[in-house]
Amino acid sequence: MGPGRELTTPRAGASWSAAGCARSPVHVGSLSSSRVVMVRAALRPPPCSRNEQPLQDLPAPPSTVQTGPMTAGAGFEQVAEGVHVHTSARAMTTTTVVELTRGTCLVVDPAMEPPDLAAVADFTREAGLEVAAGWSTHAHWDHVLWSRRLGPDVPRFAVRDNVETCRRELAELRRYIEQECPGHDLELCGILTDVADSGGAWPLPTDRAVAAIDVEVVEHRAHAPGHAGLFLAPAGVLIAGDMVSDIEIPSLDLEARDPLSDYEEALRLYARLAPRVEAFIPGHGTPGGREELLRRIDLDRRYLDDLASGRPVAEERMSPAWLRHQHALQVEWVRSRS
Repeated sequence: MGPGRELTTPRAGASWSAAGCARSPVHVGSLSSSRVVMVRAALRPPPCSRNEQPLQDLPAPPSTVQTGPMTAGAGFEQVAEGVHVHTSARAMTTTTVVELTRGTCLVVDPAMEPPDLAAVADFTREAGLEVAAGWSTHAHWDHVLWSRRLGPDVPRFAVRDNVETCRRELAELRRYIEQECPGHDLELCGILTDVADSGGAWPLPTDRAVAAIDVEVVEHRAHAPGHAGLFLAPAGVLIAGDMVSDIEIPSLDLEARDPLSDYEEALRLYARLAPRVEAFIPGHGTPGGREELLRRIDLDRRYLDDLASGRPVAEERMSPAWLRHQHALQVEWVRSRS
């Protein structure tokens, strides 16, 4: 979710908005500031202002976007074998359930209202799936939620920058969640483990794995420090986090050293993955296939090009007031550096 709906606090420099903390560059191989980290996993083969308009003020997704058939459980759809998506009515926020081996599953970014998390728990129970692990794509409040029904002791993993941001701002995060979205199990929100410190237990302990295949942790610096999606190689599914949305413009981390370059590099990273993608899931909006992913990458690039050049931007995705406000902030940021 972009900064128009992230944490707004009276203290300058708070990290829960996309205008969070600046981070040092990460350089891994030829990927420059982005990286794809290979992790062994056991998978089934095959607001800028609180006075802004409400989160529900979002356009309907384009009718041309095709998604998979609905699966058991209200509000769920299957985008690939063993990969199920729940979409909240609030901001079209997605939760992804990935079936693992031996009747277990991984839950990615459960969100957004308490009844949505209850629906995810109901779905896993009805499907006979034990929640073995969670994943948080980035340190914005709607991507670090959890509930007792999903398992109070279930480990939730993320990359280091995400984990450190949550630890640093935990009390502030919980105050904000309670104010903006009451009813969550606050003591479980924002509790994350660095995937690099998982000791081989991500997402399942080794002794519970039937077969190990590669899951790729796709980390970059666009939108928020420690933004990391997942690429499920066997199924060809990209869980993209708050990127490539059909209902939101790119929201930059305006406290980063070079947020435009960070975002452009992240889009290049996703474009390099695209030939292997069969389906992708944005953090907000409608899932799609490879061609739709490429279309959205192109759409985001055109927005960034217009933004950087100072040209007027004609974007249907800017219809909500908070996104228009976010765009204005981004225009001002560009002007301040010209």
